[in-house]
Amino acid sequence: MFLKGQKVGKYQIIRSLGSGGFGVVFLAKDTWLNIEVAIKVPHKQSLELFKLLKEPRLQAALNHPNIVRMLAAEKEKKIFFMVMEYIKGETLEKILDREKILDLIKSIEYVTHIASAVDHAHASKIVHRDLRPSNIIISDKGELKITDFGTSAWLNTVPYASTRIGSPPYMAPEQFLGKATFRSDIYSIGCIFYELLLGRPPILDPDPFKILEMAKEGRITPPRIKNNRIPKEIDMIIMKCLSTNL
Repeated sequence: MFLKGQKVGKYQIIRSLGSGGFGVVFLAKDTWLNIEVAIKVPHKQSLELFKLLKEPRLQAALNHPNIVRMLAAEKEKKIFFMVMEYIKGETLEKILDREKILDLIKSIEYVTHIASAVDHAHASKIVHRDLRPSNIIISDKGELKITDFGTSAWLNTVPYASTRIGSPPYMAPEQFLGKATFRSDIYSIGCIFYELLLGRPPILDPDPFKILEMAKEGRITPPRIKNNRIPKEIDMIIMKCLSTNL
């Protein structure tokens, strides 16, 4: 893996930004262009090149102000990595950890940007499959950016993505069954909207199977019941997103 100060091709590693289930992300400097970038190194380096290229190709196909731009895919000394625009800021998860809930106007603003980005991805036949606060960055300028397309899939010729993957509190019932569709991302948006206003996703349990059972049965308390200051129209939008029978 890369170390602080290490030179990798034209990139100078500055520091680690964090690690997830699929890879490690570093802050680096592109010494040719003199700009800071984010470098993601997948944990699974043994995969064939076409498999490693799946995520960067998906993300590179998208051009939207609320989606982190994929700049390049590189291989240096047998280590494959992706180069993305660096967003200086913090994740929506960290903001919620600190603020607990957000005000209505800010929540609507964020969800509007998320929905716009997801609509753009869906128009390109791409389903994200892991929309959650930790994969959404709010820049120091207040701009929202969706990142981490490592679990995403193209639905060009198939009706759904068959791999069971995602984050249980934000997963639609069909996603637990390995049948994620564009509709699954809308469900995730509903979960995020719910959490922004109430401080937690609609169904939270350490047992994923209990989350699945409650989601399938529609056992979700409408947000307005928990906070009657939430407008009826917003309550209806959230519950529409979380509906399993559109």
